Amino acid sequence: MNRARTKEQLGLVDVKSGSLATSGKNMDNVSNLLTKDVMHQLRKHNYLFVPGTEEKGNRHSKNYKNKEKKNKKKRTGPPTHCYQFLSSGACNFGDACRYKHLNQEQLTEMDERIKNEELLKQENRELKQTPEAITSTVLIPGSVATPTTSTTSTTSTTSTTSTTSTTSTTKVEPEPTGSEGSKHAQPPPAPTPPAPTVIFAERKTVDFHHKIYVAPLTTVGNLPFRRVMKDFGTDITCGEMAVSGNILKGSPSEWALLRRHKCEDVYGVQVAGGDHRMMDRLAQVLENEIKVDFVDLNMGCPLDFICNKGMGSKLMLRERRIKQIVTNMTTRLSVPMTLKLRTGWSNDKPMAHSLLKKIPLWNIEFGQDRLGGPAIQAVTIHGRSRLQRYKNLADWDFIRGCSRDQQTICNELLVSSSTTDSTTTSSTTNATPFNETDRPVPRAAVIGNGDVYSFTDWNRELASGELDTCMLARGALIKPWLPKEIKEQRHWDISATERLDVMKDFVKYGLDYWGSDESGVSRCRRFMLEWLSFLYRYIPIGLLERMPHQMNERPPRFFGRNDLETMLASNNSLDWVALTTMAGLPPPKADYKFTPKHRANAYSAEDQQKQIAAVSVLHQESEQSQKDAAPPSKKQKVVHDPASN
Repeated sequence: MNRARTKEQLGLVDVKSGSLATSGKNMDNVSNLLTKDVMHQLRKHNYLFVPGTEEKGNRHSKNYKNKEKKNKKKRTGPPTHCYQFLSSGACNFGDACRYKHLNQEQLTEMDERIKNEELLKQENRELKQTPEAITSTVLIPGSVATPTTSTTSTTSTTSTTSTTSTTSTTKVEPEPTGSEGSKHAQPPPAPTPPAPTVIFAERKTVDFHHKIYVAPLTTVGNLPFRRVMKDFGTDITCGEMAVSGNILKGSPSEWALLRRHKCEDVYGVQVAGGDHRMMDRLAQVLENEIKVDFVDLNMGCPLDFICNKGMGSKLMLRERRIKQIVTNMTTRLSVPMTLKLRTGWSNDKPMAHSLLKKIPLWNIEFGQDRLGGPAIQAVTIHGRSRLQRYKNLADWDFIRGCSRDQQTICNELLVSSSTTDSTTTSSTTNATPFNETDRPVPRAAVIGNGDVYSFTDWNRELASGELDTCMLARGALIKPWLPKEIKEQRHWDISATERLDVMKDFVKYGLDYWGSDESGVSRCRRFMLEWLSFLYRYIPIGLLERMPHQMNERPPRFFGRNDLETMLASNNSLDWVALTTMAGLPPPKADYKFTPKHRANAYSAEDQQKQIAAVSVLHQESEQSQKDAAPPSKKQKVVHDPASN
């Protein structure tokens, strides 16, 4: 009987492009794949962590407490002798009694015998823990050192004093003389070995200066999307946020977020966690199993189920915990760390600047025995608070102020270091004066994030020189060709056909990664629809009355220059499903429905007047940078008035 399913049963149809010719996945150019052995070790809690850092049992399992009780020593049960026989010398049950008939003398002998047996077991247990006979050297005052290999005590006597030296398998200790010599010297307890630490000689460095860095976008920042962004000239990419607990459990869906394509030359992973012990184990797994250029700690996720577990934006409120996490992770990693945070928990009490002031001091502390770059090489600040989510415009003045505060701390550290070195030079001949080239400033690169939607926004935020670069987030989702506009310094009036070609590239990369079977097609369609929930917000430049268009301006309903352009701007999910078919995917079932996972509230009516006023100011400031842009045609003009929304 042939049990193979046909294409009709799988929901597949033949297309002209032939992209569905094969149903297998192509992982030849994908790295950071989780092997079955590592997955089994993580799930069974048998992974070889550094001694002292491993997790003792699965604390999240239901039977953990019961297993913990079983592992403990059993409590002393009822006595094995008969109380009635011990007190009166007779028992009502006679020979049928379940307990032993013992008198007081026999009971005392039994207790002593049990006690001696326990002491003997303890001694045998200690002997097993200690190594065999080791070669030691007994040093006696006034005599030559004599090597011995005996495990018993040896006595050495000099002409002046009588000294007894005991050589054991662990430690050599002289026995006291005189009245104290008669006392038996108890052996010292075996010292507990300290937990070894993994310290690398040199830490890698990543250059963030004026690099195009695409943010780790949850759900939509998958590997096929990152390949599309690399085609448009992105310099640095980062995987989606992965939860530390799920990675340590060996979850395949969580490990899929860490995969890296061959084209991603500078790649990092973003992790979320709130327990410093768990993050220590996570750093060991990342160092041993995957290959990345940096590890980003998420402290900006505003989702409730993340913050309620002490991760994401909630972690910003715990400065001591942040330092513990960074201390443990930088010790285990050979790559640098970066931090992603928001301005604060609420808009009234920003706190990112106070945390940024501590980073130079932490870099000095973490880099005492390490070469290379600082431990924390970059900090990304999203210009909104956690409660603000994505409403209103990002506060770039606050981001630049944080960068100035960090630079002030670095300058103070340089002055204090140079003063200390000059004082040491005057008092010590071997000391060398402070040199800025030999001891670089432990400054972390400051990366701004929020509302970067055109190359004019990019130029405006970096014009002061206080920021190293800008991170692209929703701007890259709405305009995936934004890196090309930034590098070429022009507004690209991309046509509807070219936008459809970008979607076809995504389908090609998606089927190559997820497979072209029923499961792969459904995944590719789902993630493409999530992307289209952002992609439809783009307004073609040829239809604008003024440029550049800001991200937070609500687009009005309009008709494009052709039917495809109008369809690409539709907010109807049925049109999005039709676009996936036009991009190369087979048509879904007739009752297929899609609801976006992310519902951005940037278009909320709240504070809309403030947004309009702020946007008008930005347009006035950017008039000088619009001279190189081609004026729109009169036939393509559409009145765009945000106040009419």
